[in-house]
Amino acid sequence: MIAPAKKKSDKPRCGLCGKNKKLTKTECCGNWICDDHDKYVLFSYARNSCHRNHDRYTLCSYHHNEGHAGHWKDCKKCRDSFETEIYVWYGTNEYNFEKLENPPKFEPKHCSVCRRILTAREGLQVRHLHGKGNGEENASNQALNLTVLPRTAKPKVSAVVRAHNFAMPKEPVFAAAGSQRWLQVAVAKAPTVLERTIREAGAIDQDETLSWSSPLASTQFAEYRDEEAFRALGIAEFPVRALADFWPRRGPVWDGLAVTDREKFLLVEAKAHVAEVLSPPSKAGPKSKAVIAAALEEARMFYAPRASKVWSEHFYQYVNRLAHQYFVAHVNCLPSRLVFLDFYNAREMNGPTSAAEWLGVTKLIHAFLGLPESLERFGVFHAYINVAELESAL
Repeated sequence: MIAPAKKKSDKPRCGLCGKNKKLTKTECCGNWICDDHDKYVLFSYARNSCHRNHDRYTLCSYHHNEGHAGHWKDCKKCRDSFETEIYVWYGTNEYNFEKLENPPKFEPKHCSVCRRILTAREGLQVRHLHGKGNGEENASNQALNLTVLPRTAKPKVSAVVRAHNFAMPKEPVFAAAGSQRWLQVAVAKAPTVLERTIREAGAIDQDETLSWSSPLASTQFAEYRDEEAFRALGIAEFPVRALADFWPRRGPVWDGLAVTDREKFLLVEAKAHVAEVLSPPSKAGPKSKAVIAAALEEARMFYAPRASKVWSEHFYQYVNRLAHQYFVAHVNCLPSRLVFLDFYNAREMNGPTSAAEWLGVTKLIHAFLGLPESLERFGVFHAYINVAELESAL
């Protein structure tokens, strides 16, 4: 007797690895993916999480997180934000559900020592090494997530492991444009200008100093989200309420994170043009959306109890940052400050040309959402920085 054919499972599967257990949907494109962000160990740079891989290493996620309009495949802002090789890698690597069609051509980089072609594997985090070739050293390099190449006869290389110039540049490689670029430049090249700007906004005291956790050239300007972001600040766990009980995974990606010498935490959201402010609502699945809506309503009742607007539908990036500041500072009673850092005179973005223009945008947002004109009593500050001051530091 012929056994009946097994019915093909109609369970959703991760679009990257094919697994069908413990799944969620991406906010950027609504595809099923493994809900495995918790597998990642901070600063390990492992690639063991489908969720984190798509979130951190694709144009799809970057496009969504930056609040760009339209589709990522034909987004000029995305194209202008990266060097061509990195742009192509983000759009065509194995962490994408759909890949960039007809990617632009580029001239590959070569190692200055052995002349091998260097790939953009893992974005900007590329380290090309020559070593002794013994098992212990190779195992160590692999543990650091480095690309180990066999030793070549010519040119002769020292027995000591040598990192090539492309991997460890003398000068950091900044993003190509926008707030991401200028915050990286500010932290790496003009920290006193940045600190002065934040101090003048009232977010830190006159004699208070900052130590930045992100973005740092030493981590290829990595940006963090969820528990990973707060661990980078030194917050191992929250004392009153866990983040997972307030907000679903894949929450805001923080543009900047810092700690003051008085152990206050600084959360930074940066912008360089007005269109970034007009971010669309979350594309999370129904379950996550319900959690987000509840958190935003809780935050609205704290900041603007008389307001009637539904926060989950308007200025999503702005309100979700406010919600996280509420969670850290007022739910968990930690000394946190939220800084909206607005760059002006970013000519490549055709953004505002003065702090006054940004102030007008902020007033409009607050009026629409029913927020008070100033949120400083809640630990929320707006700082304005002239890109011209940063250009002179390059």
